[in-house]
Formats: sequence, structure tokens, C-alpha cells
Amino acid sequence: MVLNYAKVKSQSSETIHWDSTKPLKPFGVDASCTTPAGSERVDAWGFSDYDFSIALGEPLTAMSVTIEISIPYKITHDLRTDNLGEYAFARSIADISLFKYFGPAAGEINNDLPQLNIEDDVNDGGTYYEEYIGTFTFRATVAIDADPGGNHFGLRVPHLVQVATQVPADSAPEGDFVIGGGWFDSPQESYRADPLLEGKANFGFVSKYKKGATIPTGNTEFQFQEADLNFHSDQYDSLVVTDSTAEFTGLGTINGLGAYEFKVAATDGSPDTFRIQIWDEDSTLIYDNQFGTAIGGGNIVIHKAK
Repeated sequence: MVLNYAKVKSQSSETIHWDSTKPLKPFGVDASCTTPAGSERVDAWGFSDYDFSIALGEPLTAMSVTIEISIPYKITHDLRTDNLGEYAFARSIADISLFKYFGPAAGEINNDLPQLNIEDDVNDGGTYYEEYIGTFTFRATVAIDADPGGNHFGLRVPHLVQVATQVPADSAPEGDFVIGGGWFDSPQESYRADPLLEGKANFGFVSKYKKGATIPTGNTEFQFQEADLNFHSDQYDSLVVTDSTAEFTGLGTINGLGAYEFKVAATDGSPDTFRIQIWDEDSTLIYDNQFGTAIGGGNIVIHKAK
């Protein structure tokens, strides 16, 4: 989808405002993060990618310009707990990435782009409902090459990563659980099929022991868009929790297929850290972002029974 084809005067820098007749598709519209009684859910949605071009006027002279883009959103958090001792939690997280496709400055543009991180909780029979309506408006400075064919950019608009959980009284864990959601910068060497790939990765998870159970329950979602890797699991084998660390293992799918073993190691600290390892059925390592990777946004909460 081409958003616009803007012509820039080469004599001076200027700010480009995208034509309101060609708005970006909103994200998060009517996205609801709801916890009905006894629920657990983790949703890690994908991305919408958009392309746009900027062309120089005559004479062709390389320069920098500032672009300004606005993206609307609407998010609902609808939480309730029915009894004393119950706890419900929801988080909505999103961030935006800007890329230049070709030329000397190709790659992700390192500007201070906005991030969204909304979290709410409620406990002991309480309820909470809130609609968040707003607009991401951001400005970014981009390098324009003296290319008569124009300069081509990409904008990655995330769908929301949401985490919602309720711990009902009749199935509450003996005390141990871990919940988290957010993103981190996946370094090179993490995705073994293409070790040079790097970029933002999103995650969301819940892992807990129900009362009297020996196998943990929950959900895990992990997305590394650069590799087209979307991992999902709701089948756990183990969970080990200390005061500030948690590790859990299980089986999951990649892009809806296969049976892959995985292990997550998370810390609740300053900063929170997240590591995920994924192996195929032959024990070949598919992904490992290495120990101690600090998250760039979001939160991890660990609770250890006393």
C-alpha cells in the first residue's frame, strides 16, 4: 500500500505531513482485552506494513527531511474478579518501526518513535472497565538520496500484543506464577537459519501451577517478524520459580505447524530480561536470543509462594 508520493524541495529541509485523504489504517480499533471468570489468554498479533516514497525536486541534492505521521487507536480493558483472592490483569503494548529500503542509509531508522504500554489490574471481587482512545503522532528525520527514482521507506504498525489473565479462587496456584508481555531487540545469531537477522521481537506469556497440579498451565506467544516466525504454545511441561527468576518448558508450533520444544527464562528486575529457546523434533536449535536480553518495553511479574 503506497501512502503518498511526496515531492520535496531540494533547497531546504521541510516537514512532510501525510495527506489526510490517505490515512494510515488504524490499529487496535475495538481491540478488547477481557478477563471473564476463570480465563487465561495471551494474544500476540502481527504487523501491518506500509510503503511510501519521497521524491526530490530539481536540482537533485541529497538532504534530510522530517516526516510526521499520525495513527489512531482504540483499546478496551474489561476486567472483573468474582471473589476475594482473585486477581485479573491486562496489558496492551505496541511500538512502531520505520525503515529505509535502499541507499547508503538503508535499514531501520533510529528515531525516538512512540510506544504504547497500558496496563490495568483488579482483585478481590472488583471490576474495571476503560476505553483508551488516542493517536500515535510521531516525527522522524530521514535521509533523502539524490535518486531520480525516489526514496522508498517502510512503516511497520503493530497490532497489539495483549496479555490477560485471571486467577480464580478454586484453581489458584499454590502461589507460584509468572506473567509477562513486551518486546526486545533480537540480536544477530539468534535465528539460526539466518544468523544476520536482527530486529524487534514481541512476546506474551502466562505460566502457573493450579492448586494440586504437577503440570503448569498457560499460554506463550513469541513473534520475530524479520524471520516470519510466529511461535505459540499452550502445552507446558515444567515451571520453576524463585523470588526474581522463572523458567518454564513445553511444546508449541511455529506458524501453526509442527511440534517444537521450547524453554523460557525470565527475570523480574531492573531491567526485566527474557530469553526463549526453540528446538525442532531433531533437537536442532531454531532460535535463541541468549541469556540476559533486557526487554525494551513491557513488564514481567514473578510471584513465588511464601
